[in-house]
Amino acid sequence: MYSAISQNPKAKPSLCLIVPAFNEEQVLLDSLQVLESKLTQMIENGTISSKSALLLVDDGSSDSTWDIAETHFSKHLLNTNTDSPPPP
Repeated sequence: MYSAISQNPKAKPSLCLIVPAFNEEQVLLDSLQVLESKLTQMIENGTISSKSALLLVDDGSSDSTWDIAETHFSKHLLNTNTDSPPPP
């Protein structure tokens, strides 16, 4: 990333917020709303690139963590099923 910025000083850096979530149903909605709001604000301010992202990693929660994320943030989610075996 450093070389890309140094070659084009007008380029905005991309930011990827990686949020681990395991059985976080009690706090997930508020947390993601705050993070999404801040990310949107930074994009609109021109601080970071519009290619920036919020990545939620749920490694098999037994509560409704994924359901909450899917209900409120479905347009932003990529579901990678961790229950399936890795490819041969």
